[in-house]
Amino acid sequence: MASSNQQTDKSSDIKILSVCETVKGGIATYLNLIDKYKDDGLMHRVILPDIHRDQLDSNSHKILYSGDKRGIARLISLFRTTRTTIKKWEPDLIYFHSSFTMPIMAMLRLIGLKSKIIYCAHGWGALSIKKGSLKRKLIEIIEGYLCGFSNIAINISHNEINHARSVNYHGNHVVIENAVCEPTLPPRLAGAKTDDNPPNLNLLFVGRFDRQKGLDILLDAFKAASVKRNDLHLHVIGDSVLHQYKTSISDTENVTFYGWLSSAELEKHFSRADIVIVPSRWEGFGLVVAESMRAGTPVMVSDKGSLPGLVDEGVTGYITQLNVSMLSEKLISLSKSKLDSLRDNCYETYKNRFSAKRYISEFKDLYENLCMGK
Repeated sequence: MASSNQQTDKSSDIKILSVCETVKGGIATYLNLIDKYKDDGLMHRVILPDIHRDQLDSNSHKILYSGDKRGIARLISLFRTTRTTIKKWEPDLIYFHSSFTMPIMAMLRLIGLKSKIIYCAHGWGALSIKKGSLKRKLIEIIEGYLCGFSNIAINISHNEINHARSVNYHGNHVVIENAVCEPTLPPRLAGAKTDDNPPNLNLLFVGRFDRQKGLDILLDAFKAASVKRNDLHLHVIGDSVLHQYKTSISDTENVTFYGWLSSAELEKHFSRADIVIVPSRWEGFGLVVAESMRAGTPVMVSDKGSLPGLVDEGVTGYITQLNVSMLSEKLISLSKSKLDSLRDNCYETYKNRFSAKRYISEFKDLYENLCMGK
């Protein structure tokens, strides 16, 4: 077991141990936010696989365990590292992240762990499965039972907690919506002039190129919309595990592919875009929405998962049915001037709803209430 960034414990600190089977994607954003904005009253250490160490910021206190591939061996290593760390550090709260840590949480409870436990699925697994299917029902039974081993189950959106309640998941459930770090660049507000923003109507997609994120639907809708208006330009940031997506991009006119970019470069693209498109087939939350509004940029989201609850139709963006025909019609109807007029609304929504300040305040209240036994 290895660790980095040693901290000096104080008796008055709340000691929080995050336990992670993976930190890729939104979980890393989540953990980095806690470490960046926590105050002196919180001590935070993270158990994570050695292969994911670079996903967290340098100021994070990392406790590493071996496990190159997801599987039983990695879970056993995680269990041993977690148990050893609990004995040595004696955390006030243990925070389990994502579905694959649920068995670890349950095993520790069953062998006598008395510490307060928080669990967050970062998106219930059942919601990614076809409704009514046997597989979905089985996952609901498993995760609904296991989350009951926690003192508090955090849901990252209202859609998530509505699901948990509708299928009677065990435990005490609360909502703490995700958030993003403070901007490093000033937001682009209504009427702002930019030197590098061309007259085209610039659409932006950010994310993995897999089925969940819906890039295939967006590309087909963009091609159809481009037949009726020639001023649309699609900017695509991300990467693919499926070769056909890259082929589609390279063969599509007025589409620029950038690959993955640094957070600083990504922030510039959010600001330059006229609108960000999030055509996901499911999302537990949708951090791209918060990142876009932080830059003052409107968002068009699909009507799936938690996404519709993040956008106020005609005020901070638009909601579309997730099919090529409807998305194409929405793209054709976009007005550059109208989108510009929504920018102030988007930034205000970020400040009030998706800011780090709000997020950390809610988390600290939860931690303190649990530790004081309220």
